[in-house]
Amino acid sequence: MSKNTSQGPGFAAGPDREQQLRDLYKAAGIPYGVRLGPIEHDYGPAQARLDSIHASCLREIQNLSALRARLMKDRSYLELSELERSRMDLTFNALNGARLAAEYEGVPPADIDTAEETGKTGTPWVHGPSHQHLGRIEQLSDDLEQAHDLIDAYERSFTVGQELIAAQRQTIGAQREKIAALERANAELSQRLSPTPGKIAELEERLDHARREVTQLWDKIEDYQWERGTYRTGPTPDEMIAPADRSGEPDPGMKTETDPPSDTTTEIGEAITSAIEEALSGQADAWSSEDGPPPTDPATGSGPEPEATP
Repeated sequence: MSKNTSQGPGFAAGPDREQQLRDLYKAAGIPYGVRLGPIEHDYGPAQARLDSIHASCLREIQNLSALRARLMKDRSYLELSELERSRMDLTFNALNGARLAAEYEGVPPADIDTAEETGKTGTPWVHGPSHQHLGRIEQLSDDLEQAHDLIDAYERSFTVGQELIAAQRQTIGAQREKIAALERANAELSQRLSPTPGKIAELEERLDHARREVTQLWDKIEDYQWERGTYRTGPTPDEMIAPADRSGEPDPGMKTETDPPSDTTTEIGEAITSAIEEALSGQADAWSSEDGPPPTDPATGSGPEPEATP
């Protein structure tokens, strides 16, 4: 009878089973926020300042060590020229001063030694920091500072853009007000230049009334002239109302539609008065008592009626 080696559903035998158990324990025993949540520890500005100081010290040590390695070029101190020995001595003194400054700032001695050893290979800090974490923090800090500068530039550009937009909106509003004012002025001018139907009807009614009055007054003038024995010498009613020459051109003195309206009845009344005065003044020139009766019209044979004798 064979032995059952099954370990249960979902689990494999051997090392894979142990790995699955460890993963299951981590998933069940450690909360998700602890396993994959963001870091909540506040390092604060003091820690950021300390990291910056340590990175600056290690940078100087590594750079001076790299400079000394390039001056030596795999030679001994005795093989150097006098000028090279002077530069080497200055570099060595500067490196010792950088180490003392790093120790004073609290940089661990192991980090100081690592920076000097990394520099002996001829590698400066910018090409390969000896402290990986501080180098990465410095790089991220530079990126963050550049991002802040870029954000500030974008904010300034945005502010300038908003000001330009506000100025353009004011200009557009002013132009719209000017257009509205021009449209109102155009409407008023069109209303003035275009007579309404009511105004035209009123003018026609006044003209018809004036025609009737002229006709009535002219009839009275003719009756008066025939009674007095004078002849009509003034213009006809049609000529007084609408004077025009034979060529069809209007009289320059005639009122047109574009002229401002006037009192038509008053003008016609003045013309009638002038015609009456002309007729009365012509009576004296028609004949006198010494010349005898006025001549008879050869066409109609009309003349003054004979006076009745008592």
